[in-house]
Amino acid sequence: MKRTEMRVALARDVLKQIKASRLRVVSGRYVDGPLQTALKRKLNSAAPDMWSPVPDEVCNLDARDLIKGEFKGKPCSTCAKGALFVAHVLRNDKVTLERFVNVELQHLTSTVENEGEENPIPAFTPRQLDEIEMLFESQSFFNAHHDGETWTRNQLNKLRGYRLKLKGKAARVRLETIMKLIIRNKGRKIVL
Repeated sequence: MKRTEMRVALARDVLKQIKASRLRVVSGRYVDGPLQTALKRKLNSAAPDMWSPVPDEVCNLDARDLIKGEFKGKPCSTCAKGALFVAHVLRNDKVTLERFVNVELQHLTSTVENEGEENPIPAFTPRQLDEIEMLFESQSFFNAHHDGETWTRNQLNKLRGYRLKLKGKAARVRLETIMKLIIRNKGRKIVL
C-alpha cells in the first residue's frame, strides 16, 4: 500500500474508532485511559519486582494482538496523533507492547520523535504530523523546521487561518475535520 493510501486508510480507521466509541478524543493526551493502563499493567506485572527488567518475551508481545484480544473493547483517550498511532498499531503487527507503552513518554519529550527515534506513524512525515498537531491542539506556534524544510510565511498563514476555523470547536469535531481533510485530499496533504 502506498503511503498516501495508508494515510487515507488510517484516517478512515480513526473515524470508525470514534464512531464505535473506542476512542475518546481529548487535547493534550497522546494515548491514555483504560486501554493504556491495562497495557502498562501487563508490561510492568511481568517483572518480579520494580527493580528487575521485564522479560523480553513480554516486552516483545504484539500490541495489536493484545488490543484485539485480551483487551478488546477497552477504550482509550487520545489526541489527533495518538488516534493515528492507535490506528497504525491496529493495522501493523510490528509494534511491540513495550513500544506502545513507551511511545507517550517519547511524545512528551518532543513534537515529533527525538533525533534518531523511529517515527511512530510512518505513513506520515514529521512535517505532516506537526501540521496535524498544530491544527488539532490549536497551538499558536510550533517547531517550524524539520528535515531541512522551513515553513514559508504563506504556509504558516494558511495553517493559522485554518486553525482559526477550528478554534473553539470540540476536540472530537477538530479530529474528525482533520481526518476528513486527509481523506478528501487523498492522503497527499493535510492543508498544505
